[in-house]
Amino acid sequence: MTTYEELPKLDYRNPNIFGVNSYMRALQAEGPIIKVRTDANDAAWLVTRHKQVNDLLIDRRLGRTHPDPDNAPRFLDNPMLDLPRKSVDFTSEREIHLRMRRHLAPYFAGSYIATIESRISVIIHDWVEVLAKKGPPVDMQTEFAQPMTMQMLCELLGVPQSERESFPELVRQAFSLADVANATSSNEVVYGYFRGLAARKRADPGEDIMSALASAGLDDQEITEMAAMLLYAAYGSTSNNLALGIARLCTDPQLRDELVNNPDRMPDAVEECLRTASSGGFILPHYAREDIELNGVTIRKGDLVLLDYALANFDEEVFPEPDRFDIDRNPNPHMTFSHGIWFCIGARLARSQFRIAFNALLAHFPNMHLAVPLSEVGRSGDHMGGEVGNLMVTW
Repeated sequence: MTTYEELPKLDYRNPNIFGVNSYMRALQAEGPIIKVRTDANDAAWLVTRHKQVNDLLIDRRLGRTHPDPDNAPRFLDNPMLDLPRKSVDFTSEREIHLRMRRHLAPYFAGSYIATIESRISVIIHDWVEVLAKKGPPVDMQTEFAQPMTMQMLCELLGVPQSERESFPELVRQAFSLADVANATSSNEVVYGYFRGLAARKRADPGEDIMSALASAGLDDQEITEMAAMLLYAAYGSTSNNLALGIARLCTDPQLRDELVNNPDRMPDAVEECLRTASSGGFILPHYAREDIELNGVTIRKGDLVLLDYALANFDEEVFPEPDRFDIDRNPNPHMTFSHGIWFCIGARLARSQFRIAFNALLAHFPNMHLAVPLSEVGRSGDHMGGEVGNLMVTW
């Protein structure tokens, strides 16, 4: 019998710019569900295959809370990942989650996204114009993907223009794995800010999500948690996926030229960019609410379950030649936006943002390419999601 000390330890360090690192792929080859040791030195079940990830996401026996949150096994030592487990009541988790989605759904529905696409396009094109005036080379992560994504989120939430400057660094620090104290402090500042803003929106509402939630009768704490959740969930993942998509376009001239000449193919390219983007080790922890028998293993109530969407996206049983970027891949049932009641509520907005951003960049810079070797474009192991760095681009 394998002892705890013999469990393979997860290792997301040095993630590839594209795809999943070889160590994690080797774990995937061992089976669809394997017991591992997390970075926080707790035991967990790693789920590596598309079917099993999909099945568990729609299984009501799996959730994000724990009956004993203070003693629950942990994935990473970061306060942000502790929030779902500690702030939501275990017995009413599903009802709370569905209520939250119900309140937010109108602002992420296709009809609403269609009404704001012109504003999205203006924001993106304004940032592209800034790049054009600045001239190459530019770091597309820090000078485009991150600030543009933050502006988009702040506008949706209703954060006043004069109060946005500190948000990118606060959120970046909240995702830190290297400085837990700083991550905790930054998280407290973000929550404190949103509590104050929720009270202001109640007194003086505008045309934004936080004002709408206040008008719908949610209390300040509920509004705060929803605003922080949206900021945390969307900022890192969206800016990173934008950066990774730009890196793909800059390193694949054939793909770049195809999209310059046929911008209508961009939706297909976006889906394949989303499938092949590495998770970099950012997994939202799930916990078994009851015993679950699956593929010959018993996941016990309270066990930590890690659904690795990136590995599922490279499952050769679902995606033939998974390491090949294929704009013609159809169907493309990638798991990047999760599934079931956990499906990302902002998926339509993200897809729209990616499509408009990539087309705008290629329209302005049809010959854009990396200004540094691909090996010098890094992924930080100190931040959840493997933040892309040194994405220097020229044209």
